[in-house]
Amino acid sequence: WSLIFSKPGIIGYIHNYFVSIVVNHNMSTGWAGYGQVGNKFSWIDGYTYGSELDQIVSIYIHELGHNLGLWHANAWNPATSTPDDTSGAHVEYGHDFDVMGSSSKYSYDKIHFNASFKNALDWLPDSYVITLSDGDADIPFVNLYAMDQTQISGRTYAVKLDAGISLGSSSNLDYWIEFRSRFPSNSTLDDGVLIFMNNDTHSDEALKLLDMNPSTSSVSDAGLDLSESFTTSDSRWKITVNSQTGSGANSLVNVTISDARPPSITSHPSDVTTSLETAVTFTVVGTGPSLLYQWYKDGTLIAGETNSTITISTFQESDKSSYHVF
Repeated sequence: WSLIFSKPGIIGYIHNYFVSIVVNHNMSTGWAGYGQVGNKFSWIDGYTYGSELDQIVSIYIHELGHNLGLWHANAWNPATSTPDDTSGAHVEYGHDFDVMGSSSKYSYDKIHFNASFKNALDWLPDSYVITLSDGDADIPFVNLYAMDQTQISGRTYAVKLDAGISLGSSSNLDYWIEFRSRFPSNSTLDDGVLIFMNNDTHSDEALKLLDMNPSTSSVSDAGLDLSESFTTSDSRWKITVNSQTGSGANSLVNVTISDARPPSITSHPSDVTTSLETAVTFTVVGTGPSLLYQWYKDGTLIAGETNSTITISTFQESDKSSYHVF
């Protein structure tokens, strides 16, 4: 699409515009706006929660989000007390704090697009997002800045945990962690984080807010609060909120993301047959958080041997023994 306009001596072209058609009376009793996903047009209806006063900014932003290619920001209602329990139900529009969700509960300036949607639009570049995969190490402390404020280069505004799990009809979902600063009166958001799911294709129904307090009837307290922890359903990651400092663009929460798997040995030391005066090495491979090792010879602790590998540089007759590690 293009629009040609002219003034004396001036000819210009406007490309890739969006068109919003506003109807000032109730064309439908079921919706306040309708936008084409990934296309140019949206319709704003006179119906707005029982009123014909339809000039609400968040409705326009919501439909523009559809035009930009975004689907709804939803929630997940688990059947148990586990926020990401695969037994549960999808809640369309269920994300109360996102303009692509239930956009009527807060003013438009509070309900920013979530970090995943901003990343998809390249409004939140990859360099501002920490992504952790299964083989990555812990992050003892990460300063997570408010993603609903002005971005400053070098800061982290979201964490993505690759998981590839399924909830409802959506698959290949990953965990996203973000901090919002525009809800100071919300006890779980003023110094806590929101955790939600989405996949890399941003498909319909993929984005689901996880309620960290599922026993209550709403998601108004969905945040993971200060000093609280959440362990992902695959027991891979544990997320803990440590502190909150600053305000405005400098507002941040400090978060720990640690390995939640119990310690286990994936590869045991192998028996060795060797000759005298040669080097001998035993190795153990373990998984789990903050692993510690201690080697023993014939049941007696070997002082200083606290690594996953022990090497006898010049094997002697006196070294012939049974070695094990805890």
